Parts: sequence; structure tokens; C-alpha cells
Amino acid sequence: MSATTTRVSLLAKARRYADFVGGGSSQAVFSDADFYDLINESAAEYYDLLVAVRGHEYSASQSTTFFSGGNIVPGQSVYTLPVDFYQLISIVLEWNSLNHELLRPLDTFLHAPLFASLSNVWTIGSPKGFRITSSQAGTQAIQLFPAPGSAPLVTRARYVPTFTPLPDDATTLNIVSGFDKLIALGAAIEARGIKNLPTAHLEQQLDKQLTRLQTMASERLADQPERVVDVSPEASTREPWPPPRFM
Repeated sequence: MSATTTRVSLLAKARRYADFVGGGSSQAVFSDADFYDLINESAAEYYDLLVAVRGHEYSASQSTTFFSGGNIVPGQSVYTLPVDFYQLISIVLEWNSLNHELLRPLDTFLHAPLFASLSNVWTIGSPKGFRITSSQAGTQAIQLFPAPGSAPLVTRARYVPTFTPLPDDATTLNIVSGFDKLIALGAAIEARGIKNLPTAHLEQQLDKQLTRLQTMASERLADQPERVVDVSPEASTREPWPPPRFM
């Protein structure tokens, strides 16, 4: 079982690093509620860092309801993503219990017109792909190419959800290798900065924690690391569809 912490535990650490007395005292600089806001903001930043160093699997969600009712619907090419969607890991088409196919993204929307001349009937291995889009209002969607025209298809998606702020003192947070110190330091630095107090000593400790995080990143394998692709006509190892973009 991975290590966890709670909001009240993070509060105690943040106050200690900030060198502020506890809430309720006449000498208190910030109330508990104020500090809880800073802690959740710092925890969200820590969450982003963890995802950025490929630690996303610690919080990944798997869903068969990613699309409408869990299925890709004939004739429907655009699907609204879950409200907690943050980053996509994979989409798998489950043709049957023995045949699963990874749905791959288009490199660019410039490839979208290439699908216009294709049949909309999806079969295993047929040319198909997706792109993620968003609106100014914040709604995110996924668009399929070409629009599927075959029977409903069960689809399983793995994705990274957005960070959920700690709502109370009972809810736990996965801190992954003791990184609760990073959260507490971040909140303490913000609190002292608001009061225009020195933060250099805390920032030095925060840098050490960030170094730990980067060291961890170098020891992990990304799902799809960057790689050089041969785009010459003689290339034989690339996937046949869509054609690779020129670099």
C-alpha cells in the first residue's frame, strides 16, 4: 500500500515550515481555512509535477464509459470527455474478448482530410484515429476519424484525472515516496511570501525535493518516449496509416 497523508497533517507541517503559530491563537498569521487553500494549491502543483515526470500511473483512471455508454456509436464522431479529464493514456477497442486494438492519435489535423475518402465501417486494423479538441468555455472532446459506421463497439480508456482538492481532514492523498514535504514547503513559501517574509531557506529545501522528483523521472520509462522516425520512402517499420508528417 502506498503512503498517504491528510489535510490536517499537511497543515501541521506547513505551519512548522512557515514558523507560524496554530490557528485559533491571537497571534495566528493565517487561519486554518487560509492555509488549507494554500495546501490545496500546492498539492495541485505537486500533482502536475508528478504527472510531468511520468508518475501519472499513480492516479490513472480506467473507464468503459469514456464514450457514450461505453460504446463508440455508429455515425457519431465527436464525444465530450469526462469533466475530470486531464491527460489521455490509451484507448483500446475491444472487438471481442480475444481481440483488442489500440486506437492511435493523428499526428496532426492535416491528416484529417485523408480519411474523407475511406469507408466509415470500422474493422480491426482498418485506418482510424482520433484527436482531442477543446473550446474556450473549457469543454473538451475527442473526435474520431473517420466517423464510425459499424455496430456499437466497447471501448476502454485509461486517462489521468484532474487533481481533486482535499475537502476535509479525513480524505487521504497519495504522497508517493514522501513528497508531502514538497507540498508543505510550497504552502509555507506562499504564506511567508504573502507577508513579505524571507523564504530563501525554504526555497533551498524545496529545490532538494524537486531534485528528488527529477531523479525519479530519470529512472522511469515513459509510455511513448520521443523518438526519431525515418520518413524516407524506404522506411519499412512505420505504421502504414496515416502517413508520417515531414520533419
